[in-house]
Amino acid sequence: MMKYYQLTKTENVLNMIIKWFDQQFEQPPVEKNVNTMVQMLTLTYLYEETKNPTYLPYLETWGDWLYHDMPCTKDGGFQHIVFGSQNNQQL
Repeated sequence: MMKYYQLTKTENVLNMIIKWFDQQFEQPPVEKNVNTMVQMLTLTYLYEETKNPTYLPYLETWGDWLYHDMPCTKDGGFQHIVFGSQNNQQL
């Protein structure tokens, strides 16, 4: 959706993305894992577009987790941890 917005500048699409994140921030935080990082990339692009400072704490917290706490494989790759499963040594 973000890529589509970047290509078309369709305001309704941007508003849908903003609304989705607003709804997510009303919920308890989700478990951090490799699959939930995808939304953080979108949030980064959204921050670049809107400069909304409320996004920064989420981006900083998740970025810090990614660089310092996310489990890695023995070769240093991001381990494929998901809800309820560590998938030991799996990229």
